[in-house]
Amino acid sequence: MFYSKYIRFLKVQTGGGGTGEFWAHSHWNLPTPPDIVTFSKKLITGGYFYGEHMRVKEAYRIYNTWMGDPSKLFLLQKVIEVIKRDNLVEKTKEVGKYFQQELNRLQRDNLVEKTKEVGKYFQQELNRLQVRKYSTNHWHDAKEKPFQSAHSSIFAQARGMGTFAAIDLPDAGIRDLFVTKAIDSGLHCGGCGEKSVRFRPALIYGKKHAEITFDILEKAVKQI
Repeated sequence: MFYSKYIRFLKVQTGGGGTGEFWAHSHWNLPTPPDIVTFSKKLITGGYFYGEHMRVKEAYRIYNTWMGDPSKLFLLQKVIEVIKRDNLVEKTKEVGKYFQQELNRLQRDNLVEKTKEVGKYFQQELNRLQVRKYSTNHWHDAKEKPFQSAHSSIFAQARGMGTFAAIDLPDAGIRDLFVTKAIDSGLHCGGCGEKSVRFRPALIYGKKHAEITFDILEKAVKQI
């Protein structure tokens, strides 16, 4: 059956097993496969596959010298053989459960203590600004600065699938300091986007590596 729209998934980051499935879209239990899937990086070569209905009549009408590299396909074949032989995707799924659990614990346990007096004062000021709704500037400020709990976490939005995960910090400056402290302690990690830290370890990453990871993250957060 043909539709007026096609579905294409870019799997440069999420292809290859890091989410606990070889292709991340397998988590979604789609009724039909995507029309096009592109992949690269950890799968050695840049490539794509597509449904038979996407095949054009003149497949090589656009062609250049960089379109094929048989040696990369040989390497990819061996990588896939090892993934299957060592059951790495299934192992990543299991390690990922522990990783996601620990990431949420990191968010839950590392709380920034604030005094009740400050919290009460902030709530009073917020209510005062909301009452003054005829003042555009004050009303805008009240909407932009909602009251926060006296126990708000330095981390937020812990998320991910498998060992492919991320977590947010309050701002880019704190995130960068946190990443620096983690790197100084021996953890290879990096920032992503506006204020996130992203994790995408190799498929051979095991529970023992996850335990080391979160031990270092705990030490890093105490230094910021």
